[in-house]
Amino acid sequence: MQQSLEGSDFRVAGVVRSAAAAVEAIERRPPSLVLIDIALEGPVDGITLAEQVRDRWGLPVVYVTGDVAGGAGKTD
Repeated sequence: MQQSLEGSDFRVAGVVRSAAAAVEAIERRPPSLVLIDIALEGPVDGITLAEQVRDRWGLPVVYVTGDVAGGAGKTD
């Protein structure tokens, strides 16, 4: 996905695997848009992280996942 985005002239600010790493990356270099996988490593899932990102920074979030049954129905 990163190569595809960069190939379309989008700047990718960072690629991380956990919610904790995402928070650190956002604090270091706030993006315009956050792509979040629903299934992250660690105790916090992507849906919870997306809520934190919207509440804390007011950033738009797009969910991405390869896990079709992974909880996408929990979104609002």
